Amino acid sequence: MATNQIVPAALSDPFWGVVLAGISRVFMSNDLHSLLMVSPLDSTDGPIAHYLEGGEVDGAIFLQVHNSDNLGGALTATRHLFSRGCKQVATLTGDVEASAGIDRLKGYRAAHLEAGREINEDLIANCDWTFESAKTMTLRLLARNPEVDGIFAANDIMALGAIAAIQERGRLVPDDIAVVGFDDNIVAQTHRPGLTTIRQDIVGLGAAAAETMISVLQNREPNIQMLPTEIIIRESA
Repeated sequence: MATNQIVPAALSDPFWGVVLAGISRVFMSNDLHSLLMVSPLDSTDGPIAHYLEGGEVDGAIFLQVHNSDNLGGALTATRHLFSRGCKQVATLTGDVEASAGIDRLKGYRAAHLEAGREINEDLIANCDWTFESAKTMTLRLLARNPEVDGIFAANDIMALGAIAAIQERGRLVPDDIAVVGFDDNIVAQTHRPGLTTIRQDIVGLGAAAAETMISVLQNREPNIQMLPTEIIIRESA
């Protein structure tokens, strides 16, 4: 029996490798084989769609994190920056065409509303989950808004891009600008300064997706799970 895993194209982010490890662990323990396929999000009638319709696989997993995790984690991250005294908090969004990007931005906005702070739209920089986009947009952000003293990046890879840009400008993390990421993948745990970030159970996310797929294949009611998030405080904020 074979199942497909269809994931976003941003495979440069270690997040997806850890998710796939969780999926593969459950599948192997159930004697299932998996096949990884990558497709543009707007590809609805391409080769992969035709392959899935050909009866070669028993199911497909489209990876997605629960909206409440995203919004709640982003709210916690931004709230933390406020709590340490940051006055001008910017955000580096993920792809705002994707629900994870949308909901993490909603969490950033919700934290401002909760604190009674005005949202400065000029402090919202649209990125695409990558290090390069985050570094470029942070350099632009700091050129326009030198008063920024906190940044919430919608994933850890972009948080590292922000730190690189801050250091290139001759400023210090966290003394001048505090930075918080999202995911707590391996780069967050090994980078220096250590990255303050929102931890989610990434392996558990993949395992839960695989277990749900197995339940469906066996005509059992799936156990829908919402995985918790927590803030991990390190040197960057």
